[in-house]
Amino acid sequence: NRDILDATNGDPPLALIVHTLGEDTMLASSALLDGHNVIGNDCFVAENVTLSDCILWDGCRIEAGAMLGEAILGRGVVVG
Repeated sequence: NRDILDATNGDPPLALIVHTLGEDTMLASSALLDGHNVIGNDCFVAENVTLSDCILWDGCRIEAGAMLGEAILGRGVVVG
């Protein structure tokens, strides 16, 4: 329906949710990615982690239960 895409019905336009995962990155099945996230190579995201609009450089490790929003983590950062 074209009016939805153009937001002529009063609703905001549709947005695409984009997540980029690097090579050899492990993401637990219970991890929640919200918004737009970029996760580099060789990262590990554990169980029950929530990432919202984050950038993780290569080698980051996010331990179980961590909640990050609008964060930029440098190479090799460990959270948790």
